[in-house]
Amino acid sequence: MVLFAVLVMPTGLSALEISRLSIQVTDPFDGLSDKTPPVSLPYHQFVYLRALAFDENNRPIPLFDQNGNRIVLPITWTVSSSRSAFIAPSGVRGSTSKLEATATPGKLTVTARADNGVVASIAVTVTFGFESPKLLPYGYAYGASGFGREFLGNAGISANFSGFTYANPPAPEGTQVAFLQGNGYMSLNYLFFDAGADYIVRFAAAQRGGIWQTRRQDFHVYINAAFLSAHTPVNTSYLEHRTPIFTPGAGLHPLRFYGINSAGGDNTAFIDDVRIEKVGAAVNLGFESPSTGSYLYAPVDAGWLFDGGSGVTTNDSGFTGVFTGAAFLPGTPAPEGRQVGFLQGRGSCEQAIGGFTPGQPYRLEFRVAQRGGIWQQSAQTVRVVLEDTLAAGIEGIPRSASLGEFRPASTAYTTQSATFTANTRSLVVRFVGLATDDSTAFIDNVRITAVSAPVGNG
Repeated sequence: MVLFAVLVMPTGLSALEISRLSIQVTDPFDGLSDKTPPVSLPYHQFVYLRALAFDENNRPIPLFDQNGNRIVLPITWTVSSSRSAFIAPSGVRGSTSKLEATATPGKLTVTARADNGVVASIAVTVTFGFESPKLLPYGYAYGASGFGREFLGNAGISANFSGFTYANPPAPEGTQVAFLQGNGYMSLNYLFFDAGADYIVRFAAAQRGGIWQTRRQDFHVYINAAFLSAHTPVNTSYLEHRTPIFTPGAGLHPLRFYGINSAGGDNTAFIDDVRIEKVGAAVNLGFESPSTGSYLYAPVDAGWLFDGGSGVTTNDSGFTGVFTGAAFLPGTPAPEGRQVGFLQGRGSCEQAIGGFTPGQPYRLEFRVAQRGGIWQQSAQTVRVVLEDTLAAGIEGIPRSASLGEFRPASTAYTTQSATFTANTRSLVVRFVGLATDDSTAFIDNVRITAVSAPVGNG
């Protein structure tokens, strides 16, 4: 939802004196400049809003009386959207307000309404990306700071098909991305609302394409001064990345990206679609989302994080149907629903899951089968790995443990299981393909249940 915080003083003003309203938007991080609506507001960040009132002669109505007391304008703030998550509490009154982008991206309208019916509205778009400031088509800008974002050195933002991005696919979200060239650095200030909650950060990243890229760019991610993870995008396509689980505490915390450029030369990485996610209950354990009539590599926002060799597929697709060379035959249907996850070659998928009780034993179960048909070169083996929070004193290395390797005997789905004892309240469950050729396994109906007796890893 979107929250409001308002300063209200006891002195009032008759609404009949207000003939016109306008809304001023101020970036709290640069403080010196006001943003012109419409506003593109990054997720988990905020802006200050002020209603400016004018009388019938278009003269500004002062905010303080002759005794220096603040005049509380008889104005109510509301926010509306086609998405119910943006509906704000009613009855917020006063000349100032604070708009926090705590909901998922979308468009909303913020309205200031005087008691006599005079209204002013502005459009706000909440985004996961880097859509502000808005660049000219095909443009880029070094040091394009604002809205809690700071770029230093060879870092900034670029529009699609600019001198930086001309050899890359379009931005995963919106039309602009951030870039880290060489040792460029960016800091993104985010609001975290739940004290003691566990979080991960997901984002899309790609190498720069074209003749100007010398080798490859790599970068590190920090929260405050704590190292989280190291990343080297695989190629020029935008693929999902994530940090390990971390617990920042409530409040404003900077998420920092440092260009490392360990390969040397003129190298750039692009970053977009940055999402702050609180670790919660498991979702989409049957791989029914996103829905597809065929198959999808590396789908986004499915609960799972897929890499370039994994995804979801429906019954009798090019993956799950059986092609013999002479005929295309129906394959074994999904054990649950109509879709399954697939791991092709070294593909992997994972999900951060919360709600575990430390010291409690659990059983992980899943259904798994080999792909059939002539395109299956040999057989796939699936490794199951658990990862928890960062190990104390080991910078950037998450603690992980293998729960076993599973090699389905045929195209028939079988149930496999492993047991473990949780040592933290949040864990990452990862399925990893081990095949070195074009072999695929299907996974479905993942289940995690508490068991009554302590057991060891198996």
